[in-house]
Amino acid sequence: MANTPPTYADARKALLDILKGQREGFSRKYVIEQASKRLGQFGDGHEGRLLMDAYDDLYRSGIVSVGLNMSNLDSPWAHLTDHGMASLKNVDRDPANGAGYLTVIGPHLKDQPIGTRTFSRRSTLTTKAA
Repeated sequence: MANTPPTYADARKALLDILKGQREGFSRKYVIEQASKRLGQFGDGHEGRLLMDAYDDLYRSGIVSVGLNMSNLDSPWAHLTDHGMASLKNVDRDPANGAGYLTVIGPHLKDQPIGTRTFSRRSTLTTKAA
């Protein structure tokens, strides 16, 4: 993956993989740095912005929230929400995870007309963009 620039889907997957292992709180910086290493990127360019954008999308979708505990309510600390923990259990079935979702539903679409397969792929891309 280091030879080709990562996509938004790559960045999101790397972040979710890191978050799956978090049982306590964490910092935004830690998760993004670990995802960057997983992608083989260490620069501040496009890859860094892609990871920041993907992390912030996880925040906006309610997967992560600000604060560690009552003594550390603010940034830089964060935690997985209840919604986030439930989502990570089923991340491969989440339509927002286009690649994983298509992997799960793909075998069920193989005998479907091409239009159905195209529609399913477009709907996962649209869900991600929304």
